[in-house]
Amino acid sequence: MKARARVVVLILSGLILWVNASAVAEDAHLQAAGAIGLGYVGMYYGLTNPAGVWYEGEDIMGSPSTTWLAVVDTGASATILGKSTQEAYAAGTPIPMQDYPAVKFSDIGFGGTEDFAVTQSVQVVLAGQKEAEGDTENHSLYTAYTPPMTLAASRSYIGGGAMDFDIIGTSILQGQVLHVDPHHLEFLRWMLITMAGSLGQNPPAAGGDVLYMPMTMQNFFTGDQNAAVGDNPMIPMKIRRTDSDAFAERSALFDTGSPVNFVSESFALAAGIDTSATAELTIPVSGVGGEPTTRDGWYVDALALELGVGREGDDLVIGNTAVFVIPDAEMPGGLDAILGSGILSPANTFADTTVSEWYVDMRDSDEAYLVVVLPEPTGIVLLMVAFPVIFRRRRRRLVPFRSHTIAELAQCQKALD
Repeated sequence: MKARARVVVLILSGLILWVNASAVAEDAHLQAAGAIGLGYVGMYYGLTNPAGVWYEGEDIMGSPSTTWLAVVDTGASATILGKSTQEAYAAGTPIPMQDYPAVKFSDIGFGGTEDFAVTQSVQVVLAGQKEAEGDTENHSLYTAYTPPMTLAASRSYIGGGAMDFDIIGTSILQGQVLHVDPHHLEFLRWMLITMAGSLGQNPPAAGGDVLYMPMTMQNFFTGDQNAAVGDNPMIPMKIRRTDSDAFAERSALFDTGSPVNFVSESFALAAGIDTSATAELTIPVSGVGGEPTTRDGWYVDALALELGVGREGDDLVIGNTAVFVIPDAEMPGGLDAILGSGILSPANTFADTTVSEWYVDMRDSDEAYLVVVLPEPTGIVLLMVAFPVIFRRRRRRLVPFRSHTIAELAQCQKALD
């Protein structure tokens, strides 16, 4: 009986120690798939007039089409109708425009300010990329999440590139929850790759493998704008060059339209990065406001994001990532940093991400969240009954791409090589 009692006491002691361990603060850790993300977030959309009649154009094969695959961009305040899509609609039912330049919308990017034409009021309807894939012309799959609005209409191919795309900005996303499946991929106009985005699905509750990172929504415009605009999500971001450097922290724009992280030169220097040294990476950058340019990048030991909702005081510490440095005067909107979605996506090397899914919850401007779901919870495991030591166990599971997408990507890469 005494032996049995001793075993029971030991087991109970172990349970007590396990409960106490759960209260110990601990950072969560994530290895990014690579320094540069593979692509963007995508959703299907269409346009109707305020009465609900769909506009029709021609796709790149010359077939009638009322729907298109767009980039979902939390870094864009307006929703932008690309030049090539305007031309596609012009072959069918042209989108009604307001007089330019009497009515225009001005936006700022890395290269400066760019002026856009502005549409008449139209209704934007959206469908999840996964839900509409293979049945994109099924109008019953599409939902109007906002009232009719005016869109910015690009007057040239954005950034001077050979091909542009449509952008779903925060004029639609604000007040919604963006859900992203980073393992479901699709080509956008042959050249780009998008991860499956959708609206309307709320994130799971915080705890275990579900991490909440607080954000706030910020308005970058003053006064009324001719095109409808929304606020953009801002998140505290820390970086350090080496593990012996102290973290430097700035507020960053969380930008699903960027596959990489950008920081101002002053932020980089504060984090221990010698910007006069030879760059470890380079990337061509194009976008609103100028011609494509090449930017230098450096790997960082860690990029950290503050956790909330029960994990206050902890961070999500991300390794295997990099930052690309921009002179302070050239950072758009006076930003110090742009946190790209590449930390949560497959890499351009086709290495997969260990993130199961992620969300951008923009329902409350004062309490917005980036929500990341990891494949398994991480924490301190105390096996005091069996062993007199503390084991730290972190297992990661790679979630594969869809098999047919891997074949498509391999063929594309072979053709590019």
